[in-house]
This record gives sequence, C-alpha cells and structure tokens, in this order.
Amino acid sequence: MNVYSTYLAVMVSAMGAGGAVWADTPYRPAGQSPSETVDLGTVTVRGKHMVMEKGYKAERSDITGVDTSILDTPYSIDVVTQERLEDKQPQTLEESVKGISGLTQGNNLAGTLDTVMRRGYGSNRDGSIMRNGLGSPMARNFTANVERVEVLKGPASVLYGMQNPGGVINVVTKKPDHTKHTTTLNIGYGNYAAKKAGIDTTGPIGNSGAAYRFVADYKTQNYWRSFGSNTEYIVAPSLSWQNDKTKVSAGYEYQNYKGVFDRGTFLDVSGTAANNPNYGKVLDIPLKRRLDDPINVTKGHSHTFQLNGEHKLNQNWKLRAAYGFSKNHYNDWQARVMNYNAATREVRRRIDGTRPSDASTHSLNISANGLVDQGENITHKLRASVQLQDYKLKLGDLRRSAAQHNMSVDNPVYGQNWIESANPTADARTSDTLEHYKTAALLLQDSAYIGNHWIVSGGVRGQWHKIESGQGRPIRFRNRSSGFNLFPQIGAVYLINPRWSVYGNFGTSAKPNASRNIDYAGKKIPLEKSRQFELGSKYHSENLSANFALFHIKKDNVARPVILANGDVETRIIEKNRSQGVEVDVNGKITDKLGISANYTLTDTKVLEDKNEPLNEGNRFGSIPKHTAGLTLFYDFGRALGGNWRTGAGLDYRGRWGFNYVRNNQAQWFEMPSATTYHAFVSYDTKVGGKPLNLRLTGKNLGNKQYFVSHTSATMQHLSIGEPRTVTLGAKLSF
Repeated sequence: MNVYSTYLAVMVSAMGAGGAVWADTPYRPAGQSPSETVDLGTVTVRGKHMVMEKGYKAERSDITGVDTSILDTPYSIDVVTQERLEDKQPQTLEESVKGISGLTQGNNLAGTLDTVMRRGYGSNRDGSIMRNGLGSPMARNFTANVERVEVLKGPASVLYGMQNPGGVINVVTKKPDHTKHTTTLNIGYGNYAAKKAGIDTTGPIGNSGAAYRFVADYKTQNYWRSFGSNTEYIVAPSLSWQNDKTKVSAGYEYQNYKGVFDRGTFLDVSGTAANNPNYGKVLDIPLKRRLDDPINVTKGHSHTFQLNGEHKLNQNWKLRAAYGFSKNHYNDWQARVMNYNAATREVRRRIDGTRPSDASTHSLNISANGLVDQGENITHKLRASVQLQDYKLKLGDLRRSAAQHNMSVDNPVYGQNWIESANPTADARTSDTLEHYKTAALLLQDSAYIGNHWIVSGGVRGQWHKIESGQGRPIRFRNRSSGFNLFPQIGAVYLINPRWSVYGNFGTSAKPNASRNIDYAGKKIPLEKSRQFELGSKYHSENLSANFALFHIKKDNVARPVILANGDVETRIIEKNRSQGVEVDVNGKITDKLGISANYTLTDTKVLEDKNEPLNEGNRFGSIPKHTAGLTLFYDFGRALGGNWRTGAGLDYRGRWGFNYVRNNQAQWFEMPSATTYHAFVSYDTKVGGKPLNLRLTGKNLGNKQYFVSHTSATMQHLSIGEPRTVTLGAKLSF
C-alpha cells in the first residue's frame, strides 16, 4: 500500500463508524489492479457533503474546483470552520477571517463594502469574493446563511479569472440536509442595543429524494459613535434533490440593509510640520465624535440565486454545472469631510450622494472531473472546465454640492438646514459611471499522484476578456478593449508521511485596472499582471493542523490615483511593486480538552517603481502592517451545573502600519501605532425538554482599545476606526 493509500485509510478511520469518505482518487489496496477501483462514498459531516472538518481543523476543501484533501494541495488554503464561526460570532466578512494569516481589512468604503486584503493586495469591488465558487458583487457577503469561509491565498487567476495576486475568499452557504429534520431558533442581545433573532430549518421531503432548507434572520444595533444604527434582515430558501447518480440544488437569498456610512476620523495635515505641532497626527478629539452628519446612511438590498447540478457518468467521471446571478443595489448620502483647518479647528464638509449603485454578476461554470490511471504508480485527477462571467457596475447620479460648510470639531452642530440649502446636483463629469467586464475561459487541471510520495499539480487557463468603461453625461467611454491571455500555474507536493507534506508552487495572475477615469485614446488597456513563488509545509494529525508558507509576489502595471494641477484626480499606470513574507497557522486540539487557533504573518511590501513620484519608491503598501499575530486557546471543562461548559480567550495583534498621502504631487508617509485587542467566549450546552439548548457569552476588544484599521485612499486623510468593546449574549434552541 503506498503512502497516499495509507493516508486515505487514516482519513476513513478518523471519521469513525458510519462516516463515509468522498474520494475522487482511487484507493487501491495492495495487490489490486489499477482498473479495480473502490468507491468510498461521500464525506458527510452533520449531513453535509464533500467537506470534512473537525472542530477548528478542516480536512478538505472545494475551493480549487476539485474536492480534495488540503494536505494534498500545493497551495495555501485556510478554512474558518462552522465551529470556529460559532465561537467568533462575527458580524462581517472581515471579522470572520480575522485570525487567518496574511489577511487584513482594507478600505471598505466607510463600512459599506466587504474588503479583505490578501498578502498585501486587494480593494473593494475587486472580484475576489466568491459565493459557493461563483463571483459575488454583494456589498455584505457574510450573513446568517453562511456555513464556513474558505481562503485560497496566492494568484488564483488560473481558477477564477481576473484576480489580484493575493488570492480569493469563498463563502460557503448552508445546504439542505437529506438525513434528518432540524429546526434551530436563535436570539441574541448585546451592548449598543444589539438585538438578533433567526430561524434555520432543514430536512428531507418524504422519500422523494428531495430536501429543503429555510434560513431567516434579523439583526439591529445602534452605532457606537455619535449617531446612527445598522439593521439587516435576510430570507434564504433552498431546495435539493438527489439519487445515486445525480444531484440538483437551487438556492436564493434576499438581503435588505440600512447602515452607517462612516469614513472614520481625520488626520491633521493642515499647514506644514513647521507651523502645526499636530501635523501628521490624528485629530485630538474623542473617537466617538463624528464629524459628518446623521444623513450619512447607506440603504440597499441584494438578490442572489444559484443553480447547481452534478451527475456521475461512471465510477471515475462526473459532470458538474453551476449558474449564479447576483445583484446588489444601494443608495447613500454623506456629509464628506474635505479638509481640516488647525488654526480655526474646523472641518469643511460637502454633501455627496450615490443615487444609485448597481452591481451585478452572471456566472456559468461547466466542468468534467475524472480519474485516469497511468500504470501501477500514477493516477491523474483531471478537470476540464468552461467558465463564463459577465460583471457590470453602474453608478447613476453622483451628486456633489457646490456649497461647502464649516463645522467646529470641538462643538459640532448637526442638522438639516445647511444640507437642504446645499441642494447637491448630479455631477455631469462623473455620473453614469460604467464598468463592464466579460470573460470566457477554458480551464484544464491535472493532479498526478505519483508513486508513494509525489503529487504534481498543474493548470492552465485560456481566457478571452472584453472591457468597457467610462463615465459622464453623455457617457464618455474612456476605453474599450479585448484580449486573450494564458494563465499557467504549477505546483508539487511531497508527502513525507500520511500527515506531513512539503509543497511549492508558481502561479500567475492578472486583472483589469480600475479604468473608468483613464483616457487611453484608443490604446490597449494594460492589465495588472503578477507572478508568485511559494514554498511551504503542512501538518495534519487527527485533531490538529499546522501550515507554514513563504511567498514572493511581483506585480506590474499598477494603477494609482494622481492629483492633477487643477485638483482633479486621475488614475495612471505608473507603478511596480512586490510583496513577500512568512505565514503560520495552527488550528485544532492539542489535547482532548485543550484547543488552539494561532497565526503569525510577516508581510514585507515595497514599491519598486513609481513613474509619477520617485519619492514613493521604497515605501511600503498603505494600510498593511508588517507584523500581525493572533492566539486563541479554548478548553472543554465537561459537565457541570446540568450541562457542558466550554470557554476560550485570546488576543489579536496588529503591528504598526502606514500610508502614503499625496498632496500637490508630493508623497508623504504617515504611520499608525500597533494595537493588541483581547476576546473571550463562554459556551454552555444543556437540554430543555429533551431539546439541545446553547447559551453563549461573547466579548470582543475587552480592553476597549482605541486603534485604527486602515486608511481610506491616497488622496484623502480619513482613518477607519476599530470597533470598541462589544459583549453579546445568545441562545440557540434546536429541535
């Protein structure tokens, strides 16, 4: 029996009696011919298919398009499991992946759009967030319908098309359970008048082979700063049907939200360092004090529909198809702080509005997955896929008030009188913005299991793209272009033993530049292109996983905003940069009672070339700490007072970070201090009337640390503020 076969056997035994394992790769006992394959069934954990996770430790992932063991993949894959989400109780996607190495929050457009930086790269609306493997334009992707979150780090263009080189995030939603009926009711309450109520019910529909799931959730909370509140509700029904060969599922989610539009506090860059002693420092006012206005609100809704099918042609081959449509619509108003005058201690504000923003994505993936034996010692896991995507972003009226208003930062006066008289009108230059990307691709993948120790993986994506973008009334198309690109990727895994592997990979990536305000005068639009080398090692025992990675990424044709002499902002292709570093993640149980989740990241970023501002060369990337780390320990105390007690506590460290502020075509580097925050939870499981009841107390930022998360852009001085201390109590009853 070779090492890979031994590994599969270990995986089977880890599942225990009644657990079955999904295996696309044949398991051949000693002496069996290659043509005699054994079907090992399907991974089933809590009634869900094709995924195996144990506590904080994930065994398998489908993020590469082929369900496989994470140990066997030559890529960095991290998973926030169902139990880990239960313990964290995150409210946003950024919070859900906090604690995974290499990830930090970026400019999330005043808290209105999910933005996760991966290995130093990323932006809002960059197409890096997937929903069950399909592109998602949703503003807020983390809802009560989410079961787990997967992260693939490094260039992912070979798998997901036009992407930044840092990787992608896949949000996996809840699916119908074909094995049993379960209904869960949950409620919660916390500080800042936080309230939550939801239902999750699922089960088979008779003996028809069909099953259903219905998730509904409502939550609301007052904002922790001067004014505002956040409210959201979702409704998510889904159906599935299956027999021995075929599976079909359909899911829909409607989300409605109303939330705070808050760009944070302001950096004092009034005057110069010579005449302003606070130059380059955060305004010396309480962080709770807002300098915008109660009109700063975003309202929106989204629709997401997905249809999936899978059919087994024979023991070794199957066809898969997935179609998804998602649309997000929102409107917002804001009193935008434009600048600060240190002499008068006043900010100047204007009224801005986006009325509306519509982003939509159509995705279609059709693939054939199969196994081919090549002699006694080589088995190929193959995938051929056709992928189509149509992404469109349309912004309607971009309203800007001509009049501006001064307000004291020490005695702010909020109200509607000035706002009503400002009468913001649509800016003819920037309204009717359009970004439209179409792609069609053929993807070929192969993972060859060679002998006792080697797994060699490779893939190539041939992709055609068409880009159309512009703005203005009448709309002025700044560029229209199309092209064809090949994205190769190759990697190898060496299995030292069934639980420990080392790996390496090389990958390429490309994505369109944010080009709606660049006039290329008919020239071909250059894509941002990048390449990565990565080396790493993975250890997966029965209860504990540890991952270590070294990476080096270079990126060319980078776009950056530049302020022109007349004050306008123009994006130019002027930069080359690189990111390199070290990542460590440990998740699972150290003993039967004691568990751990730990991470460390060193991200060394550098601007290699800046054709517009040579002084920027050598600077780090904005908002990216060089060091981040986290540690959570959790312990199962067993039974006491009629139930089972479990608790956990830990910390998150965010090192010093900085950003480049560009004014009058001069770049200045400002740096923010490091911050350490603490969190904890207590979970109590008991039964009421024979039905499982969970009570959970969760605390975040328990030291109430005041800190800053990110800088909003290269042309503004806003700083996003970290969340203060929050404590919530929740109850979940299942029957």
